Amino acid sequence: GRVKYLCVKDEDSARLIDIADIKYLESSDNYVRVHLASGAIERHRKSLDALQRFLPGFTRIHRRFAVPVASLKQIRVEAGGRYRLVLDHNTELPVSRQFYRQMQSAP
Repeated sequence: GRVKYLCVKDEDSARLIDIADIKYLESSDNYVRVHLASGAIERHRKSLDALQRFLPGFTRIHRRFAVPVASLKQIRVEAGGRYRLVLDHNTELPVSRQFYRQMQSAP
């Protein structure tokens, strides 16, 4: 079946987060910051690569960020050959040149 929840553990508890509530994932040292629609940020101990493989519908847009494909709205080109992705909730994140090229070549 399709994965619907992500388990986030603390020292003394574990919580289930609905995947639909995840705005984006951000790699930070040896853990991932899980940014939620509520504005809360949870920490997960897996790598961004591992979480992205586990979570359906997420794509890597940068070495530090993965987002739900369904939330992609627009890519902005900025000075100096930089790119920013705008998500459907108006969050802006950096985009790698590789991801930008992939989006340009998509049908």
